[in-house]
Amino acid sequence: MSLTFSLKTALSGLQLSQAAMSSTSNNVANANTPGYTRKSVEPIARTVAGAGAGVQLGELRRSVDERLIREVREANAMLGSYTIKAGYMDRVQNLFGKPGDNSSIANRIDEFATAVAGLSSTPESATERIKMINEAQKVAQQLNDMSEAIQRMRLDADAEINQAVGVINEQLETIVRLNAEIAQIKGQGQPAVELEDERDNALDTISQYMEINYFQRGSGEIVVYTPEGTVLADSVAKTFTYNPAAVMSPTISYGAGISGINAGAIDLTNRIEEGRLAGLIAMRDTELPELQAELDRLTEQLRDQINAVHNQGTGNPAANTLNGQRTFGDITVDNIVIDEAVRFTVVDADGLTVNSALMPAGTYSAEEVQDWVNANLPGATATVSNGNGLQITATDPTQGIAIVDSPNQSITDGAVTVESLSHYFGLNDFFVTNGNVTGDATTGISQILEVRSDIVSDPHLISRGRLDINAATAGDVAIAAGDNSIITALAEKFDEDLQIQAAGGLPLSRTTLSGYGADILANAAMEASSASTKQSFQNTLSQEMEFRRSGVSGVNVDEEMANLILYQNAYSASARVIDVARQMFDTLDGIMR
Repeated sequence: MSLTFSLKTALSGLQLSQAAMSSTSNNVANANTPGYTRKSVEPIARTVAGAGAGVQLGELRRSVDERLIREVREANAMLGSYTIKAGYMDRVQNLFGKPGDNSSIANRIDEFATAVAGLSSTPESATERIKMINEAQKVAQQLNDMSEAIQRMRLDADAEINQAVGVINEQLETIVRLNAEIAQIKGQGQPAVELEDERDNALDTISQYMEINYFQRGSGEIVVYTPEGTVLADSVAKTFTYNPAAVMSPTISYGAGISGINAGAIDLTNRIEEGRLAGLIAMRDTELPELQAELDRLTEQLRDQINAVHNQGTGNPAANTLNGQRTFGDITVDNIVIDEAVRFTVVDADGLTVNSALMPAGTYSAEEVQDWVNANLPGATATVSNGNGLQITATDPTQGIAIVDSPNQSITDGAVTVESLSHYFGLNDFFVTNGNVTGDATTGISQILEVRSDIVSDPHLISRGRLDINAATAGDVAIAAGDNSIITALAEKFDEDLQIQAAGGLPLSRTTLSGYGADILANAAMEASSASTKQSFQNTLSQEMEFRRSGVSGVNVDEEMANLILYQNAYSASARVIDVARQMFDTLDGIMR
């Protein structure tokens, strides 16, 4: 071997050691840098004519396990979904309370029931009437507040979706930019490991928001696409577009007031199944609307059950005007079938009959009911018009109107069947949901439930007793002063097991009004607990996988320092060979002289 060959061999070792020390020192410097992967120099033995000729510098490599990285990203996508649900369900718990809390809706209904029972014991007590109204208003207000809270959370989720779309767009643009830079650098035969780290960070960020697939081309570029094949990033990024909702209400939903998340012309809203974005979509479009549906079902039952009983009775003194809540598109064709006779009575301030008329069973339109009252009940006027409800008014402002049905009454209007004519028209409702009556769609009614305003103003209008159907002659006692039959029936209604149709996440059930309220909170608590458990498990799994990833890609400072000593010794050895070769050249040069 010639001295020149020895010098070249030693020089190659010197260069490799220098590159390795540079890489090692960079690893140590970035040991705590998020997303940094350990770099290593790949030595390649060099041969010339079959003989060893030192070493050459191979490709600078990142220490990564691509299969493990994909698993980490899949785990983080699932963690993102669970984290969103756990966070929002925790907010639900904080806002709504738990079934046993004094401020829960179930407890509010129980307090309302207690107030009704108190009035049934002392029907003449003005204090008990006021207390009943106050407790009823608290129930209505709490349902209003709960519904509004749900819509605020849906609006928050929608705003977070818009933010997530912005993050995803930014990261996709980053990937496209890095693809171009990496391809250019690798095309020149140079390593692009730092840029690949940066690109991996972008992929990690996107995977927290949605599940993605990708593959790498020979040029070093990667193609990112959704599980069903929609390309998101290649040489160009497919920009996500989304128009956030300005307001949110129970009647607004995806496709009806809420736009889709589009990648080009493709709507991805229902195709995103994992990640924070999927969790936000599920909360806005499924989880929270289901909770809204449960509240609306409770509101429907509370309104209809209380109103059904309240409409069978009358205040004392009776109301001068009864304003129907049900409106009509065409008063001449909206027919109802009345199975039993109905008595309409004008009463004086003492509850005595002034005039009375018995409307026979039959089929009537709203206009025909109006005409019958006007033709058969002196001292009262009925009016109804398209778009409005039936109104019956006693001509003398000191007198009132009372209505009672025959036993076993059934009023039918297509699919709607109720127990009294007054209930059908909503003439003496206790709870009202403006623009919505029995038989209408229930979406959002918990947000508009209230106690009828004239009852709030005049507690005497609370139905305590019932009009005597046989008090047909002027001067007869139509409304007995001590009659508490209706308020007693109202009190008993709270103990009745009702068949409540499925809504949201609750199945068909048989329970009391307060029991259903407790079921709503219990179901929410169960969902919150389940989400928290899943989040905790997935977080542990993700941390474990991140630890394994760090074991492959992370920097172990002790190990790097040991390598540094090794490379320093190799560098010194190569330098020593060069020094020996120099001395030999000097010796030869001296001989030649």
